[in-house]
Amino acid sequence: MDLDIESLKDKIQKAVSLNKKPNYHQAKNTLLRQFVSKGYELDVVSKLLDEQLKAHTFNPSSTLKKEVTRLLKKYAALDDYNQIRKIKQALYQKGYSHQAIIDTLTEMGNNDV
Repeated sequence: MDLDIESLKDKIQKAVSLNKKPNYHQAKNTLLRQFVSKGYELDVVSKLLDEQLKAHTFNPSSTLKKEVTRLLKKYAALDDYNQIRKIKQALYQKGYSHQAIIDTLTEMGNNDV
């Protein structure tokens, strides 16, 4: 059993290092599904992923800017209030933090935040 957990730790560490997801929540969900579908126990994988992902640094800034630009185009027909509301809602669903969203929207020139 210990050998299996050590092997799983190595596999998770490699998967985290190859991870290209922009934030913690997306990375955890993707990797969790990947390992559970291979037959590993959910609670063991979740605990090991938390340990590995906490040490991994995420830089969602560039990805967040791309998402905001895409969403601005998508919701261009709406008035400013509803446009910002829809953009925030979509970004929250993707797992971005409130402060990162506010900072990015302010930086991109949307003072209605």
